[in-house]
Amino acid sequence: MNRTLAGVLALAAILLGSGAGIGGAHAAPVFYATSAPTGNWFVSTNVSSVDTGTIAPFELSPADFAQAVAITTRAPWIANNSTGTNGSIGNWTQFVFRQTFDLTGYDPTSAVLRFRWAADDSGETVAARGQWVPRFRLNGGPDTFYPGASLQNRIPTYNLSPVQTVSSGFVSGLNTIDFFVQGNGVTDGFALETVSFTANIPLPAPMVLLGTGLVGLLIITRRRKQYVLRA
Repeated sequence: MNRTLAGVLALAAILLGSGAGIGGAHAAPVFYATSAPTGNWFVSTNVSSVDTGTIAPFELSPADFAQAVAITTRAPWIANNSTGTNGSIGNWTQFVFRQTFDLTGYDPTSAVLRFRWAADDSGETVAARGQWVPRFRLNGGPDTFYPGASLQNRIPTYNLSPVQTVSSGFVSGLNTIDFFVQGNGVTDGFALETVSFTANIPLPAPMVLLGTGLVGLLIITRRRKQYVLRA
C-alpha cells in the first residue's frame, strides 16, 4: 500500500468514525419511568358504574398530571390521585396514562425502547369485566398487550412484566405513548420502569458527502495503481 492510499484510508477512518459524534458524546433520548410522574405523565379518566370493556380515548378534559400513589408497597405507581381510589368494588375506572417524548435530532427508525410495566388491574378474576387486558399504543398505532396476556388468556398484571421491547412506530419529533388501564375503583394505577432507550443521530449531510468523496478517491487511487502495475 503506497503512502497516498494509506493516508486516504486513515483520514476516512478518522472522519467517518467521528461523524456520528460531532460535538462530543451525545445523550440518549429520554423516556420517563413512573418514579418521575409530575410533568411527565398525564392521566385521563372515564369513571362508570357499568363496564363496557371498551377503550376510552385520551380526553384533554378532564386530564391532569398523574400523581404518585402514596402506598409504600406500590412505589412507584401512579394514578389520577394519591390514593388510587375512585369508588367501591364494582365501580370500574378506566384510565389512559400518556407520556409525550421527543426524538428531534434522532433517527426514529433506529429507536429502541425497553421497559417493564404493571397495571391494576387485568380483571382476570371478574367475569363481569369482559375480555379486558391492559395495553398500550404508540403514536395511535395498534394495541400491544401486557406481555403474556391476550383476549383469550387474561393473567394478573399487578407485577412488573418481563422486559417489553418497542422498535418500530416511532416518528421524528414528538411521540406519544398511551397506556390503557382499567381498575375496580380501589388502589387503581399503573407503574413503568424504563430499562433503556436508544436512538442514533443521523450523520450530517456534509460528512456523508465527504465520506462518499473519500470512497471515490480510494477507488480512483486503486485503479491508478493497478494501471501503473499493468503498464
